[in-house]
Amino acid sequence: MAGQWLNDAIREDCFGLKTEKITSSFPDDNSTSVNPANLSSTSSGSCKDLRNAQSVSEKSIYDFLKKNKSPMANSASAIVQAGKKYNVSPALLVAISYQESSLGKAGRGAKNKNPGNIKAARSTLQSQGINPIGYDNQRHTIFQSWDDGIAGLAYILNRTYFSKGRTTLLQIAEIYLEGDKNDWIKNVDKILGDLCKSNI
Repeated sequence: MAGQWLNDAIREDCFGLKTEKITSSFPDDNSTSVNPANLSSTSSGSCKDLRNAQSVSEKSIYDFLKKNKSPMANSASAIVQAGKKYNVSPALLVAISYQESSLGKAGRGAKNKNPGNIKAARSTLQSQGINPIGYDNQRHTIFQSWDDGIAGLAYILNRTYFSKGRTTLLQIAEIYLEGDKNDWIKNVDKILGDLCKSNI
């Protein structure tokens, strides 16, 4: 599946740049294809509500990250805090991080401490007290810590998507993915489901 990294939707806003296709490395689990239309609405307050800042517990997040040997495991608290600050589901932050950077273990996300592989102008992030240290040669933001990378992801989800009424996986995918969005939606939805099932 080819797509644009998260926040490319505002690339012209920030940099005036066009974005090239990037291939996702998320493994194929051979599960049944989902119909994106079925993911277009989720009841408010449920675990899979993308704006539910209390969707999953810090312990569930920590256990999930630890089980998957993520370098972000010690940032479980930061994930919960970022979710609360920006009204974003912590489960969604984890699910997108799984899809985009294998929970901080692969690709540019690992090198840049940028689990969502976001691209955002320094001033955009600094307005929220998030201080990127630079950009790579593809303009992905480089963060000093996983905590900052997580906060950046949460802020961009709120600013670029939720604040504009894009509150479902389908609506998010429509903005920053090129081509078939079904796999991305399926993968993110699967991780959301796994986290909800394990929530304690």
